Amino acid sequence: MGVYEVGHLIVQARQLARDYYQSTGKSLPGISAELARYDAASQLNLVLTEDPNCGYDALSREQPAQRLQIRGRVIFDPEKVNQRVGQLRLQKPWDGAVLVLMDPLFEATEMFIAVRQVIEEAAAETSAKRRAKGVLSVSKFRRLGRLVWSRETGRIDGSIWCPDGESSPERVGR
Repeated sequence: MGVYEVGHLIVQARQLARDYYQSTGKSLPGISAELARYDAASQLNLVLTEDPNCGYDALSREQPAQRLQIRGRVIFDPEKVNQRVGQLRLQKPWDGAVLVLMDPLFEATEMFIAVRQVIEEAAAETSAKRRAKGVLSVSKFRRLGRLVWSRETGRIDGSIWCPDGESSPERVGR
């Protein structure tokens, strides 16, 4: 392990991201992705992967382990529609995706999980260009997924994984 504790570096990264956004009106490239990975791993008890080419960002500790892609999105303007989730690597092996939503201070507010099959079915209904990129809107991901963590309540009781994709009390249909 390095000289610095990762949690301390994350606090500093959040502050740097805020300062940069306030100064430039733009996000620092890649910072929300790293913050999302850290937040999802710590709040959902995931193990982050070291190999960026394996197709997924983390493994669940639940049995059987699930391969998860993690995407983060800072919501600067809640009134703005059509905000997009980062590209999902549809050609790689993975089982589900976690979307970490953050406020303008780069703090996590909600986390949703959606299974691959549901994401692929939704992607098939989009334009060819978006389908090829594996791009979904934030609102669509929220409808497809289940709320598994929120800033107000913490982790929602039970498994984060619902492989059959069926509705549960935690399912959010916004």
